[in-house]
Amino acid sequence: MTVLSAETSFPRGRRPREKRDDKSSPQKRKFQTEGNDFLFGEQKNVKQSKKKIKKSESDVANQSIGNYALPIGGGHVRLGGKNGKEAIIESLSFQKLAKGTKLLGIVREVNDDFCLVSLPNMLTGYVLPSRKKSSSDIPLKKQLCVGQILAVKVLKTATDKVGKGEKQVTRRRVQLSVEPSDINATGELSRHEVLRGRIISLEDHGVIIDLGDGRKGFCKFSNVEGTYETEETEKDDYAIDTGKRLLNEGRVHDFIIDEQANMNSSNVVSLALPSEQTVAKRALPSTYHPTLQDLQPGSLVRAKVEAFAKNGILVSFATIFRGSISSSHFGANWIPSNKSENTEEWKSVFDENTRTLMARIIAVDARTKVIRLSIQPHLLNLSQAEKLPPPGTVIENATVIRLDHNIGALLSLPLLEKLPSNLQPSLARHNSFVEASKRQAVYVHISKASSSRTSEDLFNKNYAPSTKHKVRILSTTHLVDGVATGATATEMVDAHILNYEDLRPGKVFRNVPVCKTMSGGSVMVDFGLGVRGIIPSLHLFEKSNVTSDYRTKLKNEKFKIAKKVDVRVLTVDTKTKRCFVTAKPSVVKAQDCLSNYSTIKVGQRGTGFISKIDSKAVYVTFFNKVYGRVTARSLAAELGVEEHQTDYNVGDVVTCRVISCRKRVGKNLDKYVDTESEEVEDSRNCGFWDLNLSLHVNDVEGSDDEFGIEKAKKMSQIIELRAGAVLPSKSMKVVELIPSIDKKRENGFIPGHAIVRVKSKYMTKTEDVTALPFIECKVPFDQILDSYSNEAITTKKDMDDFAKTHLVVGKKIEQKGLLLYYDRKKSSYEYSSAVGKLPIISLRPSLIQNADRSNEQGDVKATKVL
Repeated sequence: MTVLSAETSFPRGRRPREKRDDKSSPQKRKFQTEGNDFLFGEQKNVKQSKKKIKKSESDVANQSIGNYALPIGGGHVRLGGKNGKEAIIESLSFQKLAKGTKLLGIVREVNDDFCLVSLPNMLTGYVLPSRKKSSSDIPLKKQLCVGQILAVKVLKTATDKVGKGEKQVTRRRVQLSVEPSDINATGELSRHEVLRGRIISLEDHGVIIDLGDGRKGFCKFSNVEGTYETEETEKDDYAIDTGKRLLNEGRVHDFIIDEQANMNSSNVVSLALPSEQTVAKRALPSTYHPTLQDLQPGSLVRAKVEAFAKNGILVSFATIFRGSISSSHFGANWIPSNKSENTEEWKSVFDENTRTLMARIIAVDARTKVIRLSIQPHLLNLSQAEKLPPPGTVIENATVIRLDHNIGALLSLPLLEKLPSNLQPSLARHNSFVEASKRQAVYVHISKASSSRTSEDLFNKNYAPSTKHKVRILSTTHLVDGVATGATATEMVDAHILNYEDLRPGKVFRNVPVCKTMSGGSVMVDFGLGVRGIIPSLHLFEKSNVTSDYRTKLKNEKFKIAKKVDVRVLTVDTKTKRCFVTAKPSVVKAQDCLSNYSTIKVGQRGTGFISKIDSKAVYVTFFNKVYGRVTARSLAAELGVEEHQTDYNVGDVVTCRVISCRKRVGKNLDKYVDTESEEVEDSRNCGFWDLNLSLHVNDVEGSDDEFGIEKAKKMSQIIELRAGAVLPSKSMKVVELIPSIDKKRENGFIPGHAIVRVKSKYMTKTEDVTALPFIECKVPFDQILDSYSNEAITTKKDMDDFAKTHLVVGKKIEQKGLLLYYDRKKSSYEYSSAVGKLPIISLRPSLIQNADRSNEQGDVKATKVL
């Protein structure tokens, strides 16, 4: 055990000043020299620190600042130094995004409670509702719109692990802000900058705008360039390229200070709302020198090329600022000629005559001094990029343009037919740039390059520049970069679908493997890449009501695990990721597909399945939850079906003919929406769709009767029936039997009646024959015979049974009939829509004989007319 000396065992207080060794002081030892003074001469033989700190390449860059506020190329640019290597512009990756970084974004998707924004370098961020109480209750759909180009600020970045075990993945999240207080400069407002504003109220002559930090602005309606609307339309996904600006409370826009505004006269700044085209041409003057913190993404500047990097150019602008433009933001793609390195053909474009060009700032990080710019045509014009091939497209022989070692590869797409709009004149004079600007690209990450995990060395070898591959487009949502993402893995290129968005109702998929049998009798199939569908037990076979041991055995054999079946999508919900498909052969093979009410035409045919049967109709469901009804009366009149509830079963496959497809207003059965003059698709806003069908699909006599009825519903012509008309034998067809009912206030019952259809030529005048193909009438059960004394009828059941022996649904009545009653004020619409009282027909022989005799004498008083 070591014993401490008395001097050091229990020190009390500080050491006396006179005993301190001045030479041991770290402050003095740091500047101690031998033979030369540090302030007036060079240091010689200075003792080096034990820990040697190696200067980083970024420190070397900081030594080249000169008269500029930033190092050459801005922050995150690795200079080559004395070894002859070229500078490298570091990618603006997720790891380099810090709180406070400002980026140029394009709104990709807007919902009530969140918004997705496309960012540079194929990143994506999200915006949540405002933290301020004044706008926190306003849905984001009323604040931003799809396609809007605006500056955003990074609030925070985070990584979350989703899933368990081998399926666990890491998701990166970038939360953004569009608030004026986060975007606008904190100092004095400048006329040269674009100001972010949020509308807080609408007044008689303009709107009051919140500019953040307690500052307010006012924009007159006369200062709004182009057309505008002050009230929200019903269309939520308002597109900015329509030219209309929405000026509602909570809406976010980028304003400019009115040229005639007096900055010192009032606390409220006079603003103007320019169009996108005007903002796109508005450049920062060279005399304007904002601070790095106040430099805004989206600003257009005149940049001067200072040097080349291996993957871009280093520029300066506004006298004191420096930044960089990556080759991925040139708006052009050159194909390399060999596998050794990425092409540098682009360097010939930026010659002495192209040293100055217009560029738009896309990223600013004051903390790390990062400034990124772009010369892509669509960003310079503040417009959308040229349309890329849709997701799912397979491109053959796509050439590798650029290889990012161990990360991914950029592949070329087919050339565009025309040039991107508004190329810079200094760049357009180079033929190589013009040709390269027509070439779009798709980026393939290393994880999407092979079905199994690919080693980095193998990936770098297989995807060397100028090699060719078969690629499939996965997404086109990177709006800022104008680049698609794709996959070259065989399982992804050959997959049926990539996600649930690819499952369109009515689409047929062949040879889909069964992956699971469910306890309720349903079967699950696997489309690949984690997308699955369910075959309900009702859709396993053509006839679903048949049960037998053979059917059970056949099901276990046909739908066992790994067996492949042909299916057709019935419905799909992309939000909940649920999909239902059918394996009924007739439905899968059907040529006609009814999947949208708004596109259904009268006379169109479609194959569906019976989903419900009641006493009034048979209901047939098609795709995408489109369904219609076939009335019992039409079944009886057209097909002679007497008992539709026994003749048809739920699950049966039927082919239907569309009689009518209209939209009712609310629950009003008499009022419809005119779909020819007003496009309506949301059934929640304007009632519901009324789809009437017929199972009489053959082109035979009488098949156009239902069309005639639908035509009559649009007319208001008064129909006059022939008083005392005697209907010939077999001119009346029974379509429905209405049973007898008990009297409410006394004993006894009210006899039922039969609904019959009669050709209008037997009842109407000559000029009204074409107005209606047939007229529905009723034959009371007490008008069948002259006398019922010989019939044992004491109850309503006896009456109904008696009527059924004389009147059969679907059959024509053998005897003659007499028109007893009709409403002379009834129009063709009321007859066709079964509105009002039906004409009454009697089958009593004595009445018919008297009517025949009276008609011969010209007397028609036997008929009652209302």
